Amino acid sequence: MISAVQHRQINTQITEDSLTSSVFDHLLLFPDELFYKIIKESCYNNSLPEIIGNIESYEFWPHWDAADTKNANYIEPDLFLRFDNFDIIVEAKREPNQQNPTQWKNEFIAYMNEYAEDKKEVFLLAIGGINNENEENISIDDYGKINVNVVKCRWISVLETLTNVLNELEQSSYVNNNNLKRIVSLTIKALELHNYIYIKIKWLEDLVGKYDIDYNNSLVELNKWRIENGRV
Repeated sequence: MISAVQHRQINTQITEDSLTSSVFDHLLLFPDELFYKIIKESCYNNSLPEIIGNIESYEFWPHWDAADTKNANYIEPDLFLRFDNFDIIVEAKREPNQQNPTQWKNEFIAYMNEYAEDKKEVFLLAIGGINNENEENISIDDYGKINVNVVKCRWISVLETLTNVLNELEQSSYVNNNNLKRIVSLTIKALELHNYIYIKIKWLEDLVGKYDIDYNNSLVELNKWRIENGRV
């Protein structure tokens, strides 16, 4: 799909759902450890566990029991990830400030309707649409004041992490990582098709030491620019 849209200009609607599926469909092809590394390093100030175990299962747009929520029919998070020791509910947005704590609470209640008996630790990943980078906490009194941590990231931070991973793979001496590099490159293309472009800014202080700068000559050149009689 990515190559067809990019090169054949197929008229495929670019949506929040296409962004979520095209990115995570590729990320889930990685070994579990690398998949989780990308997710964890993309998040801000997060309390996600260090050790993950294995991915037991995943499901895009599951339909959960909406009992005790504000929805009439069902609750539909964007992605549900089950690891050995904990679960992650993914709520993805594309436009600014779309993330909604009420929606997070409804999703957690619906999660408890489905999986309360499992008694696993659960996190909610709010990706995109955030208005701050601070981790938040949701408490549900009906379930004995059970808390869920809401960790946050932006799509551009996922892109930055992917770019760093690609650089690491390219510099690695391990020769059999071409398949991983292809997956990373395809995931980056998926984000680019949805208008997420990562440009690493090189600050002046980063350039000092790499280039010889003639400060005296630079001042001479700057002094040539004088404002005289209202003109430069």
